[in-house]
Amino acid sequence: MGADNWRRCPKCLKVENSKREAEIERVSNQYGKIPVAEFTRAAAAAEKPIVLGETLREDYELGINDNGEYEVSFSASCQKCGFKFNHSHSEMSIF
Repeated sequence: MGADNWRRCPKCLKVENSKREAEIERVSNQYGKIPVAEFTRAAAAAEKPIVLGETLREDYELGINDNGEYEVSFSASCQKCGFKFNHSHSEMSIF
């Protein structure tokens, strides 16, 4: 079965944000200690936007089964970091 959706993984994004913040802090600490041109290059590199592929696969189903029970299920998993999330809910429909 194919995936219902692909998107950026929130866990991978959090890790990359932490790395980026640490690099910005490291470069900021170099202000006045390294040549201006070198600082400018390092600062520009640290401020680059985070580019992540869509590694989070999302699958979902919803509907009423043969017993008249409404069911919803959602699962997500990241191929890169192994993040997983599952959720399901069901309840009897009124008929």
